[in-house]
Amino acid sequence: MTDDTPGDRRYKRVLEIEHEVEAQLLSAYLTEQRVPHIIQSYHDSAYGSLFQSQMAAWGYLEAPEEYEPLVLQVYADIRAGARFEAERPPGEPDEPGDPEPDGGPA
Repeated sequence: MTDDTPGDRRYKRVLEIEHEVEAQLLSAYLTEQRVPHIIQSYHDSAYGSLFQSQMAAWGYLEAPEEYEPLVLQVYADIRAGARFEAERPPGEPDEPGDPEPDGGPA
């Protein structure tokens, strides 16, 4: 086995993930950066979403301890981006210089 296989490393729970979309974004970035990780949802198919709806989070991420600082930073960046998107006033352009949503001047 190579060093990148889960059987060669001890994984630990690094963080709780609040939403499935955050889990997908986080996993995509970590996979691209070749960071070994496991994301597990609290969803249980036997009970539908009964337990998941009672949990404070959607699921959790496990990774080798040496990657914990990177994983936490990436997740914080994802959460900060989500807050920024949610706080943007309606009708505000996405980026400076983008045309206004109503087709007005940039």
